Amino acid sequence: MPYTQEITGAVALLSISIYYLYRRSKTKEERQHLLIKFKRTQNESLRLEDDLKKYLSQNEAHHERAKTILSELQRCHTSYLSEELYIKVRDENNILLRTKTNRSLDIQKKRLKEIKKEMIELKIKALL
Repeated sequence: MPYTQEITGAVALLSISIYYLYRRSKTKEERQHLLIKFKRTQNESLRLEDDLKKYLSQNEAHHERAKTILSELQRCHTSYLSEELYIKVRDENNILLRTKTNRSLDIQKKRLKEIKKEMIELKIKALL
């Protein structure tokens, strides 16, 4: 078998190429999913912020809790959902950054649900 080394080398090269292409497409898919999740969470945060601002402007009474929620929402948006962070996640190919951002988005989604519940309670109290 005069070509054994060449065949072995070609098979190894082909295997590495297939693995690289598969891994690259999977990474691209994971990043795309994360970016969609980021934008959804970011938009939800902005929507809640707008709703809370409308609530505060319509209800002239001073609602300290609503003001506190609004400032906390704005702070979290700036820290965890900013456009600068989105661009950083989009442009960098860093698995640690993606993992950290994914965890952060899960926490932010949970906080947004809690804020929604608090807003409903505030609106109900305002009606009573």
